[in-house]
Amino acid sequence: MHVFEPQVSELGGSPMPKQVIFVLDRSGSMNGLKISQVKTAFAGIVRQLRPADSFNFVYFNSGVSKWKDSPVSASKENIDAAVSEIKGLDARGMTEFHGALGTALGMIKKRENTASIIVMLTDGQPTAGVTNKGTIRSEARAKNTLRTPICCLGFGNDVDVPFLKALSLESGARALKIAVDKDSALQIKDFFGTVADPLINNLVFSYYPGAETHILGGSCLYGGSQMVVVGRISGRPSTLSVQVLGTDRNGDAGFSGTYNLANAVQDPTVVRFYNFARINELLDRIAVEGPNSPLVAEATNLSVENGFVTPYTSMLIDIGEEQSPDPAQSLLGDGAREYKGSPAASMALPYGSELIPLALFVVLVLAAFRRRRYGGL
Repeated sequence: MHVFEPQVSELGGSPMPKQVIFVLDRSGSMNGLKISQVKTAFAGIVRQLRPADSFNFVYFNSGVSKWKDSPVSASKENIDAAVSEIKGLDARGMTEFHGALGTALGMIKKRENTASIIVMLTDGQPTAGVTNKGTIRSEARAKNTLRTPICCLGFGNDVDVPFLKALSLESGARALKIAVDKDSALQIKDFFGTVADPLINNLVFSYYPGAETHILGGSCLYGGSQMVVVGRISGRPSTLSVQVLGTDRNGDAGFSGTYNLANAVQDPTVVRFYNFARINELLDRIAVEGPNSPLVAEATNLSVENGFVTPYTSMLIDIGEEQSPDPAQSLLGDGAREYKGSPAASMALPYGSELIPLALFVVLVLAAFRRRRYGGL
């Protein structure tokens, strides 16, 4: 397990400038509390932008409108004007999802050493213009030549979760289902806070000797986060070399190191975490490629073998009549293996995070604290 956590001083001294395009759904189904929460969240988000950042927004219902033709600087005057514009929006009409996303992608300009992001807030399914979701996804991939992350925030119980998730994953981002309650605006602002400070993007990890690796965290490192890579190496090499390349606010950035494995202690938790990462990767592929049999079978078998709950496994607690059960034996034991492949209740699972290995996350946090220097293994 490789925890990559460079200091800000090693990455240009401050976060990269970013251009942010917001795509706001103002169709009829957003009327009432939803549109009010979007306005509150938007105001909170844009006021977090730095003067070096730029932004714009698109809003849509049966048609598509844009605030400016291209992103503008995040000056106080521009931010105040944008918030004032958003306050006057009402919610009515249909949902021209395809046109709005295409307009946003067309606004992203290539700027050296600058990160870009699209934040899409919607509660409905495409009902105007191009409504075929496969076509929307394929055209988004074709237009997104700069690989801009498309973060989809979905509102309501009728939102198409698999569609938004696949759209985000194909751009290297994540989707989030927003619970429509009094804290929705806070949820949105908290989400944006996780991507507000890009430090280094286009990350590539190379290991010698070669390793089969899985990366948790995408290809961009944000302030307050860390990149975790788990891998499997053939044989028992005495050393492991790593090279990490990416782009920070000053241009190309690189890190390298060689680590002595001769006296390394083997930790079974790392093996378990490796399988956790493999399952996550399989679930992401299923979301994008569809639930074909080989992918589902591999994810199901790994989940059952390692005791993880996914949409393709069930949890069975077998309580006998004559004696109290041992929870360690009854959770995902032989009974669960008999039912493997049964879909779990998807509503009980977090949107975009199908696994719930709480103890494993605790182990990861403890491991990170033990390895504060970047490149620590």
